[in-house]
Parts: sequence; C-alpha cells; structure tokens
Amino acid sequence: MNCGCCGEQKNSLDNICLGSEKLVVSIETVKAMADFPLWEIEPDDQFYFNDEPNSENVYFSTKTGMQIDESDIREKVFAKHSDEDDTYVCYCFKVKVGDLRTASIEEREAIFAKIKASSAKGQCSCKTRNPKGSCCVGNVKKLIDKFNNQ
Repeated sequence: MNCGCCGEQKNSLDNICLGSEKLVVSIETVKAMADFPLWEIEPDDQFYFNDEPNSENVYFSTKTGMQIDESDIREKVFAKHSDEDDTYVCYCFKVKVGDLRTASIEEREAIFAKIKASSAKGQCSCKTRNPKGSCCVGNVKKLIDKFNNQ
C-alpha cells in the first residue's frame, strides 16, 4: 500500500499510515459497513478509522492485523472522496456532496436545519451508517460553508 501522507510504501501494520484522525471506531460500525461475511471479524477486535484520502485502507486493527479497504465496505467514504458529487456527506439522511454543491444558499441552510432537527430527535444512526462511526453534522456544515463562500 502506498501511503498518501508520506509517499512511502507500507507493507505492515507496524508502518501503516494512520491518517490524521487515528479514530477508534466501534466494532458495530465495522460490522455494519462490512461487505463480507462477519465471521471474518473477531468479536473483540478493535479497529481504527483511516481518514487518509490517498489510502484505500478504511479500517485497521493493531490487535489482529486485519485491514479493511474501500472495496470491502458498503459505502463510499466521505473523508476520502469529499469532492465527488456521488459521495454521501450525511449517510443517515442521504445527502450527497452534489446535492449541496448544486443547491442555493437557502436550500443548503434548509438541508442543514433539517439534519440538525432530525438528529436532535434521534432519527439518525451515525454509528452504523457513517463509515467513520460518528456524527456527520460537522462535515455537512464545513461543506456548506465551503460552497457558500465560492
């Protein structure tokens, strides 16, 4: 694997490029995203999320050595494809980058308000729908701000 952050060839977990976040993700997140038989995942394993855009790796375990790449999961990862219109920025409410790119400022703000209100009512499931395993509201806000300032 070629590590995008440092450009070096990485062949083992001892040298894996961790990206910038080094975020521990729930085993439930990994199981929900897995597009392979779940018996391949040890039930007590611990995974990290790899946010490095130039790496195909999405999850890795320093415990068992398991690596899960983009081709092994059900969703395209926003952290790796944040400029691609067909990538979800909000997985629970099915909002894509392209939806925000083509929307007016008013439409973007309405989408954001609806996401926040729905999340506050408990209508989201970020832990199992977002490959990162956490809330996407911050990513949505950053993307809206970026498009509003263009």
